[in-house]
Amino acid sequence: MITFMDRSDLRPPASVPADEFTGQSHDAPGPMRIDILTFDGCPNAGPTRALVREAVRLEAVLAEMHFIDVPNLDLAERLRFLGSPSVRVDGEDIEPSAKHQTEYGLMCRTYSYGTDATGTPTIAMIRAAIRRHIEA
Repeated sequence: MITFMDRSDLRPPASVPADEFTGQSHDAPGPMRIDILTFDGCPNAGPTRALVREAVRLEAVLAEMHFIDVPNLDLAERLRFLGSPSVRVDGEDIEPSAKHQTEYGLMCRTYSYGTDATGTPTIAMIRAAIRRHIEA
């Protein structure tokens, strides 16, 4: 059984440190948490949501999806926002190399695979991140 818990209205409370808001481990029972962080007007937000939904369906996992609006630079820095759209599975960016990046802000994000670059992650990238957290 696959369940999506769509939280389109989610924003972190100002009093919650970014690590506590996004640094969830999947050791606890319950659904996997998948965050899709975007800013208003991002043309790749919708396609990324569809890719995440499809990846969750194909991996047959219980996932709680949170759609997080990042409206300003202050919040972008607090959340370590690498650009829109960003996808995190249980608090970890789907690109393993992203943990070494330190440029945060309100910018478009690109994902590289092979010799191509695109504004959305690939479904294979999302599925691999889900599998890493299932196996952890």
